[in-house]
Amino acid sequence: MTVRKGMCLLAAAVLLAACFGCAPTEESGTALTEAPSDWTEVTATPEPVRQTALFEVNGQTDPDREVLQQDLGQYGITKSAIELTQEDTDDGWGLKICLDNDSSRWCQGLSFRREGLKDALAQAGQYRYLRFWVANPSDATISIMLQPEASGYNCAMNAPGAVLTRCDGEAVPTRTNNASGAGEDTSVVIPAGFYGWVSYAVADELLSLWGSQVCDISRAESFRLDVRPSAPGAAQYYVLDDFMLSDSATGSLREYKYQSTSKENYEEMRQELDSRIKSYLSVVPEVKYYPGYDPAGKGNIRALTYEGVEIDGKKTKVFAYIGYPEGAKSGDKLPAVVLVHGGGGHAFSDWVKEWNDRGYVAIAMDNTGFFPNSAAATGDGKDWTWGLSNCPDFREDGYASVMQTDHYATSGQPIEHQWMYHAVVQSILAHNLLKNDPVVDGDSIGITGISWGGIITALTIGYDKYAFAVPQYCSGYLDESLTYSGKYCKDYPAYDYLWRAEDRFDNIDFPVLFLQWTKDTSASPNTNSLCYLHTKEQGGELSFIMNWNHYHDWSQKIVYYYADCAVSGRRALAKAVNEPEGRHPDFEITIPEGAEISAKIWYTKEELKPESDKNIWYSAQADVSGDRVTGEVPEEAVLYYVEFTNGVGGESYFSATSIVTPD
Repeated sequence: MTVRKGMCLLAAAVLLAACFGCAPTEESGTALTEAPSDWTEVTATPEPVRQTALFEVNGQTDPDREVLQQDLGQYGITKSAIELTQEDTDDGWGLKICLDNDSSRWCQGLSFRREGLKDALAQAGQYRYLRFWVANPSDATISIMLQPEASGYNCAMNAPGAVLTRCDGEAVPTRTNNASGAGEDTSVVIPAGFYGWVSYAVADELLSLWGSQVCDISRAESFRLDVRPSAPGAAQYYVLDDFMLSDSATGSLREYKYQSTSKENYEEMRQELDSRIKSYLSVVPEVKYYPGYDPAGKGNIRALTYEGVEIDGKKTKVFAYIGYPEGAKSGDKLPAVVLVHGGGGHAFSDWVKEWNDRGYVAIAMDNTGFFPNSAAATGDGKDWTWGLSNCPDFREDGYASVMQTDHYATSGQPIEHQWMYHAVVQSILAHNLLKNDPVVDGDSIGITGISWGGIITALTIGYDKYAFAVPQYCSGYLDESLTYSGKYCKDYPAYDYLWRAEDRFDNIDFPVLFLQWTKDTSASPNTNSLCYLHTKEQGGELSFIMNWNHYHDWSQKIVYYYADCAVSGRRALAKAVNEPEGRHPDFEITIPEGAEISAKIWYTKEELKPESDKNIWYSAQADVSGDRVTGEVPEEAVLYYVEFTNGVGGESYFSATSIVTPD
């Protein structure tokens, strides 16, 4: 066997019905670099004791006939070619699933059919494991759900019970996720650079999918895999081989030769990344207008594309809507804003119109390579198509497609193949378009983003200067999040070197409002508390909203109020001079002119939980006397923050202190 070296990341991914009724999620599965002490090591067996082949691959295997690949074209998913290979296999021949750096190949539904397979599966109860070989030479993870197939049943093998063993016998911690959309325990995560075996315990109870009946594996007629590469745009292929029943979790051991990107290489990449992004700060991209795609009935909003960064020597096209207030004209010097959507969204013309109606020029781009199918496209995932090759009205020689959202999964790839690099530069280029618009005041341009758009915003403001910024839901310090976002940040080594927004927060010297729901499911509130503390002396402010939700919501009035104050040079919100301490907070605040301020203490009786919806917040009275706030934090409080209600013009806007541990 030849083991080849590997190639040197809210809610987010688009929720579409896909393989076997599953849907991609914003949380991609990831690999751990170190095993926590509470994980059990598995001792590899050098040679299998007993085994029965279920699906062995040889030179006569016909992938087109024996491996049925589900057609998911209706969801914009491109089929992957399946080839026979003798590289990166367990022994002899294997199946090479070709991704070819194509972002549209983010799901494969593979059903294995062969004469005698049913009879072989009938012997499952005599063995410990159902085992197969996986080679993942990319720097991103792959999530796999294994499903026994039987008429009238829909179930999956129990992923938490799976044993992952590298080809040299080293046990790998088992991680699971919900990449399939069928539940946290249904997909096992194959780490980047994994060459080895995945072994499911036959004795484990199978998992019901969507309330269906569960069959015994020995009654299965065949089996299928739901495979979700976390970054198909950064991967060439993966290999599957030797499906069998066995008493051993491994086959024959051999040397492990995969080499991941070194710390030194990441540091060099960081320097290159910063240099590349900064080179776009003064670039005004070429624009092309598409009147046939102007949204009808939404004022003076125009559809356009502008040139993004290059991929492999080809320029990219970014679709956007730009809109103007009614009657706007050259020389008006109006304020403006860049609007950055999150996972599952596209360019929202309604969002643009909301700002237009409030007197702002606004631009909203699609940061995932999608284009509208018509002037009626809304931005919520309907009536949009990925890729220039699938969009004849926008297709043009010499241009490449921008990859789809992949979190940080491509962060180990060459910079021009990293989705986040494209997303940040697209935001900077949109800012440059506004700065060079004769209708706009170039010193009064802000940026706001929702969910993944908040993360992009938090990264962008570390490079570019704005009149104001409002990252909504998610921003920086994501590896401190108790939710899934903290997991995948920790699991991509390049994240620490390239994409920690807080590493560039010292460059901020303008008003930034970190806006978050206290029960946010994508990033726990401690993350934005840390962002606020980091930027407090530079213009950072914090607002927690109690009764809210996580979606593409631009209805919060505080965002528009904050923008209006920033572009007019007014202080918007009450802010602690010194953060509260202990159980008897007594501290000074700054108060906006004309605002009526009241205060309240919000606290929890337990530490914050990863399941944010289970965090219960209680309130206690705080008093405001002049510019001082005092209060008593209840003894049962484990965490708390002080909320300020800013009464202005008949509206109430909430600002907050950081989250404090009282003892």
